[in-house]
Amino acid sequence: MNFLKKPFVAVLLSALIICGSTLLSADIKLGRECQNITDGFYEGVVYENYQHKSIASQIRNICGAADGMVTIANNYDIDTDAIRAATDEMKSALTYGSVSYLHYLYDELLQAVKPLEDQLSRAELSDRDAEGFAQYSSTISGAQSVIENSGYNESVRAFLRDEIHFPADFFAELAGVELPELFA
Repeated sequence: MNFLKKPFVAVLLSALIICGSTLLSADIKLGRECQNITDGFYEGVVYENYQHKSIASQIRNICGAADGMVTIANNYDIDTDAIRAATDEMKSALTYGSVSYLHYLYDELLQAVKPLEDQLSRAELSDRDAEGFAQYSSTISGAQSVIENSGYNESVRAFLRDEIHFPADFFAELAGVELPELFA
């Protein structure tokens, strides 16, 4: 017990307590702020005094429209395996995927939609199917536009620029805080 009474031990214990409390504080405070920014992907963000729709909601709209196109394509024996796989993976990833992974799947989904749109635009569709196809295509292009102007990436950039600099970045890394990701 005499060991604990030595001055260097007291200094060492004090330093450990200060470092530990600093890391805990960084984890709690900075982690909460990072999560709030990331939540903007799912809930929308206020950017330039405007409440933007969430990227996640627009991706769901695209998936729904793609599913509608699949239904129409099935009436004309058009292959829909690629788009079904892309929408299924996207829907699943929306509950667990990182923002960067969701962007990757978003690109994959759009690449699967394009050939189906081309095939449906060349097919001789019934009036009802043609109207549905036009609506689904409009939904997809509208959702893409909303995503491009969502303000989410700008909010991430502003947060990283304004909040994540020394020493916050150092303590965030030590504490294992996950910084918000760009949808890019």
